[in-house]
Amino acid sequence: MTTAETKQLISEAETGPARDTSIPEFCNSKGANYHTGLSRSHLYLLANEGKIKSVCIRRPGSTRGKRLWHLPSILTYLHATMKEGAKECLSK
Repeated sequence: MTTAETKQLISEAETGPARDTSIPEFCNSKGANYHTGLSRSHLYLLANEGKIKSVCIRRPGSTRGKRLWHLPSILTYLHATMKEGAKECLSK
């Protein structure tokens, strides 16, 4: 996948026509699992690697909060992975 294709996917996921309005922009782990099939632990692994985006909402001074996952970034990652996998299969 070229850099231009990657930028196009990211741009469309954040603002453009690839974004499906029937899905939320942010969701909890159960919602992310429902829309993508990725488990909670896999979401955390991808977020720690910087491949997807998430945010933790909590009150000041609190140690616990609510983790929300940025669904467009997850879908962009999955589309990029799918294209890379297809290119690997074709080159073999």
